[in-house]
Amino acid sequence: MHSLAGANLTNMRYYVLRDTAGGCLCPTALRALKPGETVPVFAQFPAPPDNMRSVDLQLPTFPNATIPLGAAR
Repeated sequence: MHSLAGANLTNMRYYVLRDTAGGCLCPTALRALKPGETVPVFAQFPAPPDNMRSVDLQLPTFPNATIPLGAAR
């Protein structure tokens, strides 16, 4: 089964949160994608420090993606 359980925020090594039963707070039944295909996903992480302006999302086998953190925090 494909999931985002291995995702992390590389700046501080924050990993995807888990529920009380140890389940990932992320999709856990993803299917393989074809080139150019997209699918919306989510993953819940601990909040980074207030002074952090961006985080690097790391998914296994993908290049890192820098995500800016907005003023809505």
